[in-house]
Amino acid sequence: MRIAMSFRKIFFASFATIAATTLFFPAAAVTIESTHSPSPGNGFSLRMASFNLHGYHPFQAPRRFWQNQRGELRPAFSSPFFFSWEELTRGEMRRREPLAQLVNRVAPDLLLLQEVAAGRPGEELNCATFEDTTRVGQGELGANTALELQSRLSGYGVLLACRGNRAWVTEADQFTAERMVRRASPEGAPEVVFDHGSNPYPEGILVEGFAILHSNRLRNIHNEARTLQVGPDAENFVYQLAEFAVVGTEHIVVVANVHGGHKLRNFAQSLALRRDINRYLSARHQSKSNVSPNPGEQHLHLVVGGDINEALAHFSEPPQSGSFIPPRTDLWFAAPWELARPGVFDLRSLSPRLRERWRRELSFQNQLPYKGWATVENAEEWINWSLIQLDALLQESRRPEALGGWALMETLQRFFNRCENNCPAPLRDNRIDLIFAPQGSQVVAADEMERHATWWSTEALSDHPFVWAEAVFEGGH
Repeated sequence: MRIAMSFRKIFFASFATIAATTLFFPAAAVTIESTHSPSPGNGFSLRMASFNLHGYHPFQAPRRFWQNQRGELRPAFSSPFFFSWEELTRGEMRRREPLAQLVNRVAPDLLLLQEVAAGRPGEELNCATFEDTTRVGQGELGANTALELQSRLSGYGVLLACRGNRAWVTEADQFTAERMVRRASPEGAPEVVFDHGSNPYPEGILVEGFAILHSNRLRNIHNEARTLQVGPDAENFVYQLAEFAVVGTEHIVVVANVHGGHKLRNFAQSLALRRDINRYLSARHQSKSNVSPNPGEQHLHLVVGGDINEALAHFSEPPQSGSFIPPRTDLWFAAPWELARPGVFDLRSLSPRLRERWRRELSFQNQLPYKGWATVENAEEWINWSLIQLDALLQESRRPEALGGWALMETLQRFFNRCENNCPAPLRDNRIDLIFAPQGSQVVAADEMERHATWWSTEALSDHPFVWAEAVFEGGH
């Protein structure tokens, strides 16, 4: 197994670190009620949220369209490199206050952020830029978006993890066949944004990474970016891992903040990440580092969340039946996150025949037009590599000291499946922003905010929804 781990420079800024630039905005009129009192068994409640910031999101900018040489239009995504720098600046400035108000309204203890942005075109886009605090509160685009958000909140610390990639790089031929135009209204005349032959951002727009905002109920004791080598070509995959002590208790929460790939890469990344987390938890459990006065009584809990980029695994029939077809083409790739769902599927019990069926379905789905740009050419190598990781994960998790295992469940889905009275509107189909917690935890509230977010629209605060769930944690390892 080739999973090599490296440690990037990690930056931690408590809310006192940038107090000189902290601004305060009033919370929204309605705050979602929380159940932060401990549960009867000396457990605790935790409100968790996840949001993909979409880099510098062009909030409320006119929608984009591709226009060919004949003048025909087709919708384009709200990708940042389809917008001018002036539009990105206006959009980011517009969303800063409403985003802070949304966070104040939900009041999460943990907010996992993906596609956190920093920097500007034409300057060094590296981790030093990502971790720079000097631009915060200056009213310009280029400051780290998580630090800007934190500066508008009270009582939150922030943990940064630099992914280090230059994002939203345009290619020389990107606007050759079709140019990019905008329309202020459905009937409005198209206005050219980037004409044929344009290459506005050849070095990229920003440097990207992760961030976790945490309330003062949680004391941070560890934070890092972990780089795994995944797949037959040993591609780098970075995620953020942090550890928190729940103040006033003997409970420890280990948090993985994830931005996944697509299709077969997603499947392989999920398995590699689960193995890496299990190893971390096992080592952490055995070390019992001196975080509390009585380390022997610490209880470890795992939370995984983020933009997983594939939906939850669903099957028309349980795999044990031998004849099951997923109702959508992407719903197999995210199966490693739960690995088992009572009454639905259990990868631990796959027979050789069903394993071969699994292999054929993964190969078939890799070739489907859906997310065609994410199709891998050497699919069999990726599948073979992944199934080896699956076998190793199953073997490792049978050990008595293993932690994590299959005991994860997606919190929003669990809540909506069991909700009977005063339930929020149903979740969107094919949701890819997910929050996982131990199956033994009790989900007491959950919702999906910014539901009008789409990959085309600029009316929402991002092209992703803001998801949150509150769970009561008992016991632990």
